Amino acid sequence: MRDFVGRTAFVTGAASGIGFALARAFAAEGMNVMLADIEAAALERAIAQLAAFAPQVRATAYDVADFASVSHAAAAAAEAFGPVHILCNNAGVAGGSGIEAISPETWRWVVDVNLMGVVHGVVAFLPAMRARGRAAAYRQYRL
Repeated sequence: MRDFVGRTAFVTGAASGIGFALARAFAAEGMNVMLADIEAAALERAIAQLAAFAPQVRATAYDVADFASVSHAAAAAAEAFGPVHILCNNAGVAGGSGIEAISPETWRWVVDVNLMGVVHGVVAFLPAMRARGRAAAYRQYRL
């Protein structure tokens, strides 16, 4: 895919950091961008920062660890912009301490976000992307 103008990108973890930078870059290329993040207030701030130069940007608050939430976000993106062409499964978390001090509950959260969040994104978005039979991209970004 070489022509990005008018295409749609869906970016998870988009309220800050790398996700926000990806969303900003896609918007600068003339793409429709759906920002997705669990932090609703941070999403509002991100939209406000992009609104001045990127009118085709929307946001959806959702949880990558919950497949129903991801499916709802995929539907919201399709309703707002039509087909999604680029999926950036960027959302990720860390345990917050030394490996020996991480509780089983925190490990579950890390796995649910960092692994299952990617799986949920692939299951919710990729079939429609492939069914269109047009150029599409799947990107996974992790630090």
